[in-house]
Amino acid sequence: MTTARERIAELRAEGMTYTEVARALNAEGVPTPSGRGRWKDSNTANHLNRLEWNAYMNAYKADRRAGRRRR
Repeated sequence: MTTARERIAELRAEGMTYTEVARALNAEGVPTPSGRGRWKDSNTANHLNRLEWNAYMNAYKADRRAGRRRR
């Protein structure tokens, strides 16, 4: 079972807009983080942006541990 963030990333990788992703998540019955309401384009964008930020920070920390600097 994939998480909502993974599903959002998959759909965005397929070229869907945030609005299309929200529609797909609602059609698939994927629950929102609060468990209430429906997905909106802003929810999907926020989730993906957090995912991208976490990936960037993990790579940054790995570089720092290896003695490399990022600009």
